[in-house]
Amino acid sequence: MKKKIETVYLHIGFSKTGTTSLQKALSNSRNKLRKNGILYPNAGIHTHNFMARELTNLPNFQPRQTSHPLSLGMCETANLPNLQWKNHRRLEFRRKMEKDIEAFSGGVLIVSAEMFDRLLCDRLGREGCRKVIEYLSQYCDKIKICTYVRNPFDFTVSLIKQRVQVGIQGTYPESRVIERLESLEGIDTVPLNRERLSVWIGEVGLENMLTIPYDRERLIGGSTVTDFLARTGIDGALVEIPPEESNPSLTMTGMFVKNEMNKRAGSKGLKLGKADYLRSLPGPRFLPSKRFAEAMRERCLEDLAWLSATFGIDLANDSGGHRGPWKDYFTDEMKAVLKDMLDRGCKFRLAREEQIFREVAAGILSGRIFAS
Repeated sequence: MKKKIETVYLHIGFSKTGTTSLQKALSNSRNKLRKNGILYPNAGIHTHNFMARELTNLPNFQPRQTSHPLSLGMCETANLPNLQWKNHRRLEFRRKMEKDIEAFSGGVLIVSAEMFDRLLCDRLGREGCRKVIEYLSQYCDKIKICTYVRNPFDFTVSLIKQRVQVGIQGTYPESRVIERLESLEGIDTVPLNRERLSVWIGEVGLENMLTIPYDRERLIGGSTVTDFLARTGIDGALVEIPPEESNPSLTMTGMFVKNEMNKRAGSKGLKLGKADYLRSLPGPRFLPSKRFAEAMRERCLEDLAWLSATFGIDLANDSGGHRGPWKDYFTDEMKAVLKDMLDRGCKFRLAREEQIFREVAAGILSGRIFAS
């Protein structure tokens, strides 16, 4: 194919850095962008994860033999009867994308997928990244890798909060996420920025890496969407920016209650939904223990120094951690709120969910949960 696109922006979306918001904004604005010489390929979905799988012949992943509470949740069980169908779907998505690119005559192509991050680097290393770059090079000589990087400690805290709040618990038979976190299990597997970026630097060179610190105070416009548009020179008026999703975090006490509920639900094969009824529980914001924070700081030290030396990015880790046992956070004020919730009832998705909440709340108020 004759090369005709001036620049390709390959966004390798690190988890918990506004990737989904950016993809939805670009997807919702495809028509307007295309009319102005910018293509976000349409393959029927808002992300291009299929491309990483199909280009590198990446199969569905078997669950790892040993997992940990900090895993990204990207390990998928290989359902062999459906594998051929899934491979066909990936090829179908690729063909749709290629058809879209071939009909395009503008100057900018944007491709975005979380799959270009750790999963691709972990499984296939530089060979996999090279295949992606070679594929995009048929359309364009100038390829810019865009990514938002986050302090590994903050990333881990955000990931665990999401897992507990929405009931994503990994592959454990019982969902003891916070306990495994506090015991430092899996800390040596927390993804570091150097590991995730080095393979891409090796393929395109440092000068073609657009690496940005994920910090709302430093992001242009305060979000990944507005920042990406500004740094790539795309007119913000062309993009329909989705409203910020309201997803307030649970406090320390709310996180503990939800984690206890997840343990009981997980042992019975029940996945709990979002904990809207726990939003009113007072308390400080969630942080892992001081012990975890110190171990994580040690783990990140060299990585943060590498980011600073390579990109001039400062992501100092000063988040700290909580002290003392969980029961210390269940003040009289919190217990009064919890008792009121028990007395007046709350809106639950399932009757079983309400039953589990009542078991946990009663156990906390009586001291039974803290007995061990």
